[in-house]
Amino acid sequence: MNNIIYLNDEDLLKVYHKNTKLQLKVKESYQDSQIYMIKLTLDYIKDSLYDYSINFDGNSYIKIKDKRKFILGIKSAHAKHKILDDEGLKILNNIITLYSRLCYIDEHSIGYKKIKHRINIMTNKLKQIVLEEFNYMTEVSENHLIRLFTNVYVEDNLSDNRFYVDEDYVLYESYI
Repeated sequence: MNNIIYLNDEDLLKVYHKNTKLQLKVKESYQDSQIYMIKLTLDYIKDSLYDYSINFDGNSYIKIKDKRKFILGIKSAHAKHKILDDEGLKILNNIITLYSRLCYIDEHSIGYKKIKHRINIMTNKLKQIVLEEFNYMTEVSENHLIRLFTNVYVEDNLSDNRFYVDEDYVLYESYI
């Protein structure tokens, strides 16, 4: 029997495919960490939403009740966790600029209405970008789970000299 921490990536791959309980644990670990990261972002924006659902089936949605709070929440979340790509950050900054212009325009003017309309369109684009990021974070691909297992999971969860593999790549835990 070999200690799992001494196996190379090729052998770790065999261990992963041979042990279905291990595969489930790796998947659960991945999902838990992704949900944690999503919750960190949601903490910044949940007060701006009237409904949302983020899950692993690809049917996530967010419904905004307060656009200004949503924008400020995304700005704070991005400052702390870098959730936006370059396009999303550009849209966010444009929306903030447009909101600042509203302070100087009469709310009954055509210019005010045009800016509000642009804010609505851009906020919807930003919402889609945030949803795409959530969907990416909740996407569970086999290749990603294998990389997680070989690069992170073994070291974080199986490296305490209690886990051994037999010649058939079945994983055992020693309680001695």
